[in-house]
Amino acid sequence: GDLRFAPPAAFDDRAETYWATDDSTRVAWVGITFPRTERISCAVFREPIVLGQRIASFVVEVVDEKSWRPVITGTTIGNKRIVTFPSVETQGIRLRILEARGCPLLSSFELYNIDAVSGRRP
Repeated sequence: GDLRFAPPAAFDDRAETYWATDDSTRVAWVGITFPRTERISCAVFREPIVLGQRIASFVVEVVDEKSWRPVITGTTIGNKRIVTFPSVETQGIRLRILEARGCPLLSSFELYNIDAVSGRRP
């Protein structure tokens, strides 16, 4: 694969860059691991919409003692998709794309702990 489209492109805060798979790929995943445990309750995803909406279904998974478990599933991402889920402490998170209408592309993958902002308890 072309390094311009490697996973870090989804995490670089630049709208003009994006992660991409090979053209024939329709199922894939992209994620990040942390050097220490982080608390997360929200993820924001963006596709580079000028190239079309491609992701048709997905699951967000977190690593829990070396195994991955789902926290939320969804359909389509498009220009911007915000997903919230019960707060989790994790050392990693990934977006697993289950179906796409072309090779999956992702221009933004943001993570938040909205419980800390809202004062909501886990």
